[in-house]
Amino acid sequence: MLLVAGLFTNMLAFGQGGGLSNFDSNLPLVSIETYGADIVDEPKIRAHMGIINNANGINNISDPFNEYDGIIGIEIRGSSSSLFEKKSYGIETRNDDNSNNNVPLLGLPKENDWVLYGPYSDKSLIRNALAYTLGNDLGKWNPHVRYTELYINGEYSGVYVLIEKIKRDKHRLDITKMNPMQISGDSLTGGYLLSVDRSSYLYWISPYPGKTGLNIYINCLYPEYTSIAPEQFAYIKEYITSFEGALLSEDYSDPIKGYRPYVDVNSFAKYFLVNELSRNIDAYRLSTFMYKDRNARLEMGPLWDYDLAFGNADYYEGYNPEGWVIYDDYLQGDDIDVPVWWERLRTDLYFNLAVKTQWNLLRKGPFAKDHIFGIIDSLSTLVSSAEKRNFEKFQILGSYVWPNYFVAETYEQEINYLKNWISDRIDWLDSEIALITSVGEIEGINAFETFAFPNPSADQVTIRMMVERPVKIDLVITDLLGHVIYEQEKLCPEGKNDFTVPGTEFGARSGIFVYQLRVNNKSIFSGKLIRK
Repeated sequence: MLLVAGLFTNMLAFGQGGGLSNFDSNLPLVSIETYGADIVDEPKIRAHMGIINNANGINNISDPFNEYDGIIGIEIRGSSSSLFEKKSYGIETRNDDNSNNNVPLLGLPKENDWVLYGPYSDKSLIRNALAYTLGNDLGKWNPHVRYTELYINGEYSGVYVLIEKIKRDKHRLDITKMNPMQISGDSLTGGYLLSVDRSSYLYWISPYPGKTGLNIYINCLYPEYTSIAPEQFAYIKEYITSFEGALLSEDYSDPIKGYRPYVDVNSFAKYFLVNELSRNIDAYRLSTFMYKDRNARLEMGPLWDYDLAFGNADYYEGYNPEGWVIYDDYLQGDDIDVPVWWERLRTDLYFNLAVKTQWNLLRKGPFAKDHIFGIIDSLSTLVSSAEKRNFEKFQILGSYVWPNYFVAETYEQEINYLKNWISDRIDWLDSEIALITSVGEIEGINAFETFAFPNPSADQVTIRMMVERPVKIDLVITDLLGHVIYEQEKLCPEGKNDFTVPGTEFGARSGIFVYQLRVNNKSIFSGKLIRK
């Protein structure tokens, strides 16, 4: 195979001449040979892939393969994007016997499942990479990317992005590995990887229709349909359905009876903000991933598929830097619906405060304009030479490609439009999110990320809260009749603060108790404690 690969490389370099067949690139070069077979949308066909990634950073197709030189399976991937002249591909690195070949590629941790994404309607070439980079800046794993230039069967195919496919793996989404024997106790509680999307191999239909009345499909991606135990599928289906029921109940805002025991609220808030920042027209309804680890709550993410975001769509208000995606009525007539979760969450004070708190924190870091523009500048500079070859191959600059709203004559204009749109979007979100208020803010303090643990408890309990500035806070615990059984006053510094209540303070009492955090004798937060 090494000899064949080397001969094939020389044919590319010297059999076709210059131009788009022979150039020096600062990006790694990927060469795929299908030996006459057509690449189709399932199943993956057997092919050969070689990657040139020289240590000096200068790569020519006449150079030997030195990053990967072996067998792959390859198929066309994507829905609407599969109709483009420039395709995207799912690939598996394989051994000669077609078994999985876990390898590191271009500095990314070893695995066998990858995506070669070909940006086409996104003429900035960077929207997906920008979204994933911001996602990783939020502190959780999101796909990492590497830019390349691709040849298929000796023909130059343009700028491509090698992306880590979303899956459970210690180097990717690192949730607990499960096996079919884990069907009870703690081992049954995770980890699970799910998506809201079109129906896949293993799914259920939510009993709660979407905002326009259509079915909501929830896919179980891990454990996979070939190995999941019936008990595991039943558990995660019941967990998600219980979350939905609690969220849509009259007690949805209750810290015990409502939705909060089921989800990581800050995870939902951050996911909400990324999708609203990007004004992703597919937000919440397509490529919407979520996961539940063992003995943990449901979290949103990782991020996926943002090529029609950041102002790159001429329908569903995707071009408008103003307006909330979740409140838009554009979905009438669309066959893919948005779960009612998000509009319901926006009616909950606790969720809104999480949104405001996370936005204010993120605006000082990952969502700072300078930070986002720095990512854009870095990515656009990286592809500054390759984009010229890409648009020589695909002569679409200055032409409409579905669903462009803005059609630029030059690559530089595409980048400037992206920056200006993001700047306008951030300004609008700043003004809207600033309107979110609470009792605590009226008193001059915002308490957030407030919860009690363990809850239920048979011994001592800790009530944790975060505050934005130093403040004196009173903790008051009462029974359901309003009798005070415990009080604690504390001067809380900025940041995390714990109120620890010894179990002896409750005596022999059990049942439900109410705790309040007060400033100037006014409650800024309340919750329930359950004593065993």
